[in-house]
Parts: sequence; structure tokens; C-alpha cells
Amino acid sequence: MLRSARSTPLVLLLAALFWASAARCALGAPENAAVAASIAPAFEILAQRFGEQGKGHVTIVAGASGKLAQQIEQGAPYPLFVSANEKWAAYLEEKGLLLEKRMVARSALVLWWPKETPPSLDLLKNPSQRVAMANPDVAPLGVAARDYLQAEKLYDALTQDGRLILAADILGVALAVRSSGADVGFLAQGTAKKLGGSWLVLPGKPQIYMGGLTSGEIPEVIRAFWNFVTGPEGLQILEEEGFEVSGR
Repeated sequence: MLRSARSTPLVLLLAALFWASAARCALGAPENAAVAASIAPAFEILAQRFGEQGKGHVTIVAGASGKLAQQIEQGAPYPLFVSANEKWAAYLEEKGLLLEKRMVARSALVLWWPKETPPSLDLLKNPSQRVAMANPDVAPLGVAARDYLQAEKLYDALTQDGRLILAADILGVALAVRSSGADVGFLAQGTAKKLGGSWLVLPGKPQIYMGGLTSGEIPEVIRAFWNFVTGPEGLQILEEEGFEVSGR
């Protein structure tokens, strides 16, 4: 049996946890960028630095990549989209809804908790431990976590024992663990670095973050922000925030 992480109180905690320091004065009309939840905190830093240079204000809208892609397909006003894998970027590109697609960064999948000592893989086999992961139907990090658990022959046991907690996205995973709704969770390494605590890097291919401009009229501030993100200064910020940008 799969359990869903609680939502309403966690959303309030999420705002305090990740973006308490993100409030800033608007430098013009705000424009939205739809960004995968696992890299959204880094994009908040990017947007802040971009605004501090007087280039304009960009609002980061975080969510599961699949949900954001579906919203864009339905006409949501997100002129920039960044996915936590290639699948959802390709999904929009094939429909003619994503232009100038570029790789943004990579990040390893990690097992995380807020304690000082890194978690052991033995925790995944402990019947008293609950494990949080993002919903694999819409979140690429959820797919990676599910694939890892299946490869280790742990997924079925966790599901049957009711120890697997599904969150809407990767930030929901972090909140589930922070609020004791779960004991450990699967995150991107960059997200774990932002949260603190400790983590164990898991084997496997890193997550590849892909993005691009959506079709239609693109505001100049969004075009400039996209160039900033994928330029030298933006890539340095992403690296400082725990994401790998070499070899792009």
C-alpha cells in the first residue's frame, strides 16, 4: 500500500524552509518560469542574482516536471520550462511547445535525512523506517527512486508494508522527512545540499535537467534570464548550489 504525504501543513512549511530569504522587490512586471521542484531553490538564487543586476524580475514556479509540462500544454503562461529529465522536455518539444532546448545541469540521486551522520542503505530494509519519494507518474526523481528500489528488489516490500510515502514532488519529500512523516527520502544531491543534514549518493545515471523557451511570444526578460542561467555566471551559481555543470 502506498501512502501520500500530507499536503496543507507541509506546503506552509515548504515556503518557510526553502524561500524564507527569497523575498525581494520587483524590478518590473513579474514573469513566470516553470521549474522542476528539485532544482527550484537554485533557480530562486539565479532569479535573485539576475534581479540584483537590474535585468528584471522572474518568478519561479516550482512543481513536478510532468505536472508543469501538462499545464504548459493546456496553456499555462510559463514562457520558460526546466524539467528534471529529458522526457518531459522532449514531450513538449515534440508538440512544438518548447524551443531552444538546452541541458542545464546534472545531479546524483541521494538518500537523505536531516541528521549529521549519512543514512545507511540498511534503513531501507528496516521495517520501522518509512521512506519518502516523489510520485513517479509526474516527477523524474520519483522515477529514479523507483528504479533504484526495484533494482535492489526493495520496492515491492516497501509498498506492501505501507512504508513507502509518495509526495507530489521532491520538495514534498523533503517536507515529509522534516515533519517526521517519513524517516528518509530520495532527493537530488543539489536539493540535499540546500537542506543540510546528510546524505548517501546512490549509484546510477545522474538526473539530467533540460529546459527551453515555450512557444508563443517570449518576454525579453525571460529570454535574458534563460541566457543568464545557461551562461558562465548562471552555471557557476548552479555548481555552487550542488549541481554538476561540467561537460554540458
